[in-house]
Amino acid sequence: MKRFQILAFDLQSAYGDAYRHQVEAMFTANERLARSLQGLLHCRKTHEIIAVESNILATILEGASLQAKTWADLVHKIGLAPN
Repeated sequence: MKRFQILAFDLQSAYGDAYRHQVEAMFTANERLARSLQGLLHCRKTHEIIAVESNILATILEGASLQAKTWADLVHKIGLAPN
């Protein structure tokens, strides 16, 4: 029974860490996107628009990358990764 409790605690801790990392990544991405969208409203020239759009795309891709890394780390931590 004690081993099961330890396993359950470790799993809960791993899932909690993964969730916290997901939330942090989401909030960071949302803040960056909000700033970029505000910058888009102030663009006057085509190259400014392209720069802001590139920043928006980079933010989205970085957020997706952080989420994927978080889940991959969780899979390795709980031992579900393929050998």
